[in-house]
Amino acid sequence: MHQAMALGLIPVPAPSKHPAGPHLPTWSDRSEHPRMGWLLNNVLSSDFYKIIIPDPTITHQCLIIAPYVSYSILPHKAKVSATYGRGYPIHSRTLTPTPVTYHCPSAIPSQLSLLMEPPFTDAITKVVEQQFQTALVATLKWYQHFQ
Repeated sequence: MHQAMALGLIPVPAPSKHPAGPHLPTWSDRSEHPRMGWLLNNVLSSDFYKIIIPDPTITHQCLIIAPYVSYSILPHKAKVSATYGRGYPIHSRTLTPTPVTYHCPSAIPSQLSLLMEPPFTDAITKVVEQQFQTALVATLKWYQHFQ
């Protein structure tokens, strides 16, 4: 072993059948769609939200990204609920913006005024609701409510 390391050869562990971190279940690994009001938590959708829940299909503790989500967005608070599928426990938490790994500069007062002053407010809110992630929509509504 030490000779292999000295030569720059590092042993590669065999691939695991269980991913190291939480993962989104495959199409065949998820349960039946819960009911009306629930959305498929698809990574390519603006409704995607990375909420981690216990995997109810295995005996040892393993975490997964919830395959189904539901949103409750009110101006003063927002909540996201998650489940594995119909008949499984529902996990809820406050909806928060998704953290990013890059720098986001603060908005200047003239930019913030676009979020609060007509006629810009309605247009910007409509675009955000149609084009951006649900968590961002909730954040905008929260900001507008408390301003």
